[in-house]
Formats: sequence, structure tokens, C-alpha cells
Amino acid sequence: MANRKSQRLARSRRLLDYLSGVERKSVDYFAPQSVGRTRAARSPGRRATKDDAQTRAYEHRQAIDRSNVPNDILFSAESIINELRPAIEINGGKYKRVRDAEWEDFNNDDLKALVARVAQATGCISRRQGEGVVGTGFIAGPNLIVTNRHVAAELGGLDSNRQFIWNSNTEAGINFLNERNRRRDDSSWFKFTRNVLFHPYFDIAIFEVASLSGDRKPLALSAAPFDANSRSDAFLLGYPTADTGDDEEAQSRLLDGNPGIKRLQPGYLSAPKDILVGGRQLTAIPHDSSTLGGSSGSPVVTIDGKVVGVHFHGRLNDMNWAIPTAELVRDPRVTATGLLVEGASVAAAGGQGPWTAWWSKFDSGQLI
Repeated sequence: MANRKSQRLARSRRLLDYLSGVERKSVDYFAPQSVGRTRAARSPGRRATKDDAQTRAYEHRQAIDRSNVPNDILFSAESIINELRPAIEINGGKYKRVRDAEWEDFNNDDLKALVARVAQATGCISRRQGEGVVGTGFIAGPNLIVTNRHVAAELGGLDSNRQFIWNSNTEAGINFLNERNRRRDDSSWFKFTRNVLFHPYFDIAIFEVASLSGDRKPLALSAAPFDANSRSDAFLLGYPTADTGDDEEAQSRLLDGNPGIKRLQPGYLSAPKDILVGGRQLTAIPHDSSTLGGSSGSPVVTIDGKVVGVHFHGRLNDMNWAIPTAELVRDPRVTATGLLVEGASVAAAGGQGPWTAWWSKFDSGQLI
């Protein structure tokens, strides 16, 4: 454990050293309409509005163009974007009344029911039952768990060509509890029985588990392209943990001293952007929910109930990114696994796409 912590600390330091030389520039991913105009002073006693909060967040946010962070330090960059993005504890699918004016919509009964449904399908991934959180995963098909490729690599390891090694004797699995009041029980833990897919292009892995109970329903992946002309309220549901070497005071405030438990993480989505990650040119959805280690693999859900992305990457003090499900389900190898898809996916012509060359490398055992 001590060795793992020292390695993570070293990666964090390397990342900060790398980023210290990167040019800073302003960002308008989430620019509220009031920015650029003179704001009316808020009168004493007037309740803060969502627009007030958005404006404050925008005025204090600086972006760093880090789309080409070296691959070996890439995934040390999960990101607390700003302290207006809370991480709300989930217990038994429920959460306490949200008092932050920016997120008070989450007190609506319909939204509470949606969060409860997503919570039932979402769990934390560990190397064995009772161990710490490696990442987040969620049910997305009959006995199928979706998470990130880099989370899967933590479970089975990579060979010299960075191919995933699956050991059928692994004790790795998913725990659908790990809440403050209920850490685990025999009915919440499901051991992985098979590695179904380890995607070389998208940061996605799919595992199979033994038969799931009937109250845990899969989340359908939206095949509809995310609306590029809007900024949408959304949320992640996952298991953010404390990251050694990052701002530990900010993490403590965010997690209230309780890392690695199930949390609702609201935020905003914006138009998909092209980014370069680990040598891969990707289309990704930017979002500003606060994430930490353990958030990887979280479902990204709009408040109208669409699973539009899978969180996979954060840029320190800048932005977080999700794999668009609409892009993911265009790959025939993905849909062939049996994932549940909402809407008609637009299959790539001939099954070809930006993933094709990466599959060729993977199939031939080349370095990925």
C-alpha cells in the first residue's frame, strides 16, 4: 500500500511539473449568458440564483490546454473543478435535501427517483471483496458491467505490449453498496466471471458477473448524439476517493472526510470537443462535476434520464471528460456484447471508424 501511494504521489508531482509550463487561457465551455455584461448587485437578503453561481464559477475558472498530456501520467489527473460542484452522499438510493441554490432541482421527486434508479445500477470496483475502491462501474446489459479500460488494467494488469491480462482466478468484482451506513453485504458483491471487452480506442472495458438480482436494472446507453447546441444539467454517480498528492484540504471539504462511498455529483455538460488523449484523437463530452480517483467509469446522466457518457478523464483545475455513448455504440464490437442501447444507433459504415486501426493493433498484439 505504501509503495502504491508513493507511486501515485510521484505521478502527481510529474503531472504538476509538466503542467507548470503549459500556457493558460480562458475558457467558455460553460460561460453563463450574464458573463460580459454588468451584473446587477444582489440585494441583501435576496436568495442566490443558479445564474449567480454559474457566473461566479465562470469568472474564477481558468482553463489549461492539456489535451496532449504524456500517456504515462495521464490518468493521475482527476479534477475537483471548483467548490460549487458538490459530492452528495447516497444511502439506500436516497440523499439529504440539497440546500445549495444551484442544485435545488435535485429535490424534485422525479429527479430523486431517477437518481435512485441509477444508484441501484452503480457500484464500486475493487480487486477483491472488502478492499479499497479502484473505480466505478454500472450495469449496462444483462449481467454486464461497464467501466474504464484503465480501471480494468488495475485489476488484471497489462503485459509488455499493454494488452490486458485476464486471470480467471481473479477475485475482482463490484460492490453496489459501499455507502457510509452500509459498506457491503453478501447480496451487494458480485465477482467478475469474464472479461467481455477491453477496448483499445475508447477507454472502456466490459465485464460479466453472475446473475444479478431483479431489482438491479441495467442502464441503457443513449444512441442519440448529445445536443451540441445546449448546455445541460446532468450528474455523475460514483465513488470519488482521496487522491494522494493533490489538494488534500479541498478533497476533505468535498468528501467531508468520507472518501470512497457512493455519491451524487451534479454538474454541467457542454458541446462535445475533439481532444487528444494518450495518442488517440477522441470526441469527448466536457463536464464540470468534481471527480477524484474512484470516479473513473461513472455513468454521466442528463436530468431527463439519458445515459450520454462514461466519465474517463479529468484535467487538473480545468475540465472533466466523458466518452459519448452515441459514439461508443457505433462500434459493432461494442454492441455485439449485448449492451442495452436506447434509440437506434448510427452504425459506422462497414463497421469502420477511428477505432478500426486500434483494433488492428490490438488483434495483432501490438503496443496499445
